[in-house]
Amino acid sequence: METKEINILIILEGKLFVSAYKKLEEKLKNKYPHIHLYSLPSKNYEEELNKLKNIKFDILTARPLFVKLTTDILRIFPSIKWMHSLAAGVEKMRSIESLWNNDKILFSNSRGAYSEALGEAGITSMMYFSYNIYSYVEKMKNREWSFGINKMLDKKTLLIIGYGNNGICLAKKAKVFNMKIIAVKKNINYDFPGKEFVDEFYTLENIKDKVINEAHYIYATLPETKETIGIFDKNFFRKMNKDAVFMNFGRGNAVVEDDIVEALENNLIRGALLDVASIEPLSKDSKLYNISPEKLLITDHSLAFTDDIVDTGFEFFYKNLENYIKTGEPLTIVDKKREY
Repeated sequence: METKEINILIILEGKLFVSAYKKLEEKLKNKYPHIHLYSLPSKNYEEELNKLKNIKFDILTARPLFVKLTTDILRIFPSIKWMHSLAAGVEKMRSIESLWNNDKILFSNSRGAYSEALGEAGITSMMYFSYNIYSYVEKMKNREWSFGINKMLDKKTLLIIGYGNNGICLAKKAKVFNMKIIAVKKNINYDFPGKEFVDEFYTLENIKDKVINEAHYIYATLPETKETIGIFDKNFFRKMNKDAVFMNFGRGNAVVEDDIVEALENNLIRGALLDVASIEPLSKDSKLYNISPEKLLITDHSLAFTDDIVDTGFEFFYKNLENYIKTGEPLTIVDKKREY
């Protein structure tokens, strides 16, 4: 891609974003002096946006929370050629017709940027149940001293449904604990990334009931598509082993929440961890809150939010930007037909 002036608009939220923005600005100033950064606050932005109206922006970077603001920016600045989302999920952006139905604007997301954190969160979640952490907290509250029996992860089977960046990071870490890894992907060729960590692999279409039943832990990390909505329902939970734990780190609407409540209440499965909900924030009246933390841990879509998450997101954007400068395309382009 030829060297020319490039103007980037980044929507900022809070002190962490400002700090990461300044680091990115310094890095670009030193290496790419022809690239100029501009910021826009996510709140009360009208006056600041008005000051920027005469600038010809090429790139927009934002979190998908700001659908209206993103829509307004794309309308005001038709010169934008590339929109980068600082999140992996793109479902909120589908409502922006000027982006989703416009082939002239490249659209990329941050899939893979936070996978190390989510892989570590998967290990933490399994440990919560394998070592009965909740029971120890309760015994401390009650000043009780009694022995409990724990279960090691060693030689246990981990079924990863959605073997992309998140799944690969978890599988690599789980192998340290000598776990058996079964991976499920939408499509499989025999040279897929992360294959070296996998003992068995299947597609969503050909996974067998006995494979679901043999798993001690199931880690779901699917994107939201037409095929994945409601995929984890009562039929799925009935196929699971009664001593198994289900963990959802993908999209909340992949799980039928009434069905997982039923599965937990009737001891069809041992436990569950839900980092996401079908509607967020989860309603205070949700039946999920009636389940004991011994069986269910709800982590309010927070397990990827490490103390360096914003820096990580901006560094990931920088990698995409470098590829865009070299080739004219970012690294992680969203396939709008596949919806992720």
